[in-house]
Amino acid sequence: VWSTPQSSTMVGALIRASSAKRSPYLLADQGFHKSIILIVLDDEESSQGVILNHVTTETITLDLEGTNVEIPVRYGGPLQDLARGEGDSKPPLVFLLSSPSLREASIGVEVGTSGIFACTKQNITKAINAGLASITDVMAVQGLSMWKKHCSHSGVRGDIEEGYFEEISNNNIGNVWRRLLSQKPLTQETLDENLLI
Repeated sequence: VWSTPQSSTMVGALIRASSAKRSPYLLADQGFHKSIILIVLDDEESSQGVILNHVTTETITLDLEGTNVEIPVRYGGPLQDLARGEGDSKPPLVFLLSSPSLREASIGVEVGTSGIFACTKQNITKAINAGLASITDVMAVQGLSMWKKHCSHSGVRGDIEEGYFEEISNNNIGNVWRRLLSQKPLTQETLDENLLI
């Protein structure tokens, strides 16, 4: 979990791939085509974010006071290895939750000023068992996307300026978040439905 608040105005921003008639990602970086990304870090070396709308076939089971509940795992980006701990076969999951009561209860770390909190599995269980959140408010994300900063390229901000991404206004973050939460684990039956969101 991202443990320190970031001062960049990009941290906590939700961005989406360009809505231009012809996507800039059709021939390259297709993982970003129609993607919605939460920026989690933006410093002098790189910008980093997690893709939120690419649901996988995997689920994770949470034990909530004796009841097992499954939630879909989302593909956060191609940099799976950077998030992987030594000896781990998979990168760790990061749980995301949007609930104002988490700030008051000091649960998780707010990503910028987005109202979205990065949490551990233990944080999520604690918040749900305390009645501060619902399992339907939780996203599990695995992987990371990164934009290196070098020479004249200014990370994700440069890609926004070049028209590859568009920022989602703060007024729309709540609506986008609710729509993303409605995505189901990826199956042949849910594929078309998820793509419409």
